[in-house]
Amino acid sequence: MTKKELKAQPAPSCPQPSGKFTVRVRPCSSVFVLLAFLAFHGQTDALTMSRQLSDLTYTVYAPDWTWQGRNINIVVSVENPSDAEKHLHVALTLPSGKESDFDYAGENEIDLTLPPRSVQRCAFVNLYARNDVPRGSYDFELMLNSDHSTSKVSYRLRTIRGALVGPGKPTLLLLTGITVIVSLVFATVFRLISAPQAWRTPGAPFEGPKDHEAWIHRPPQ
Repeated sequence: MTKKELKAQPAPSCPQPSGKFTVRVRPCSSVFVLLAFLAFHGQTDALTMSRQLSDLTYTVYAPDWTWQGRNINIVVSVENPSDAEKHLHVALTLPSGKESDFDYAGENEIDLTLPPRSVQRCAFVNLYARNDVPRGSYDFELMLNSDHSTSKVSYRLRTIRGALVGPGKPTLLLLTGITVIVSLVFATVFRLISAPQAWRTPGAPFEGPKDHEAWIHRPPQ
């Protein structure tokens, strides 16, 4: 065979990409993502309220929901932009008639002295939402007084079911136990459904295709 004849032989063709590709998105996955977004969006928002009280500007930061069996904190940030010293009194009122649903050993009233052009913060910390009471909504109230001026902040806190397992060592022990049990079950089932000594039996050797184009083995002339 001459070189011209060799060149005339068609070369093996390989599939070429078309240059376009499509990504298939399952409708159920899209719906799940959308429902998850709608379910959790709005629940992670917290109270952030800024108001003016006399010459002071204050901002309250507080959660609007919490798990049962967890602590919550209510933070008040106060700015005194004036050139005079200011005094502020902050009082926290627990939900009326539902005070026993929370365990709180801190102070319900805080007094602040703000130097000129300063910012200070105070907080009511470790308000424990008890998990042995029904879930519900609670109306908290903050009263702020300065220079014979009063401002009230009311907001609602919602409790949801807490975690089945608390954090710490018990959780690690539980997860370790579950892992060991799953591993034992997997090893037992795998041994039952597998052939005896299958891991020692070599498989058939791999052989490539025997039929090749005849022109591949012909030397060029």
